[in-house]
Amino acid sequence: MCSELESDAEEEPAVVVEDEADGRNLVMRILGDRGARCTGVDTAREGLARLAAGRFDILLSDVG
Repeated sequence: MCSELESDAEEEPAVVVEDEADGRNLVMRILGDRGARCTGVDTAREGLARLAAGRFDILLSDVG
């Protein structure tokens, strides 16, 4: 199941970067319902920090 920031980055293959909590939670729920493990953050800076701290297969981010 996807989780907000509290999980260990090394165990999470996906990072979801979205500043709007509802959108971030929706994407994380959809991924989690399909068996993905992911971490959600609300800023690009946090997303980059997560990427630097662990290994990820996927980075999902809104552009704008």
